[in-house]
Amino acid sequence: VKGILNPVYDITSSGMTHSYKSYVWEPNKHRVGEVIKYKSFAVLEVSKKESDQVNVKLSFRGDKGKVYSSHQLY
Repeated sequence: VKGILNPVYDITSSGMTHSYKSYVWEPNKHRVGEVIKYKSFAVLEVSKKESDQVNVKLSFRGDKGKVYSSHQLY
């Protein structure tokens, strides 16, 4: 996006009560990781170090906290 110094992320997860089990692969050059076809939710963990550096980690989790995918954003 012009004028924005950091990347812009679109985070999409399934509904809490249903999932996309009939998913058929669709190309997407911007997708990071695989499509998760199970009920899941996204978690953003934000932390700050003494150096004022901010860390942001994204994970997609399912039943009983199972981690399906995890990405360090910053």
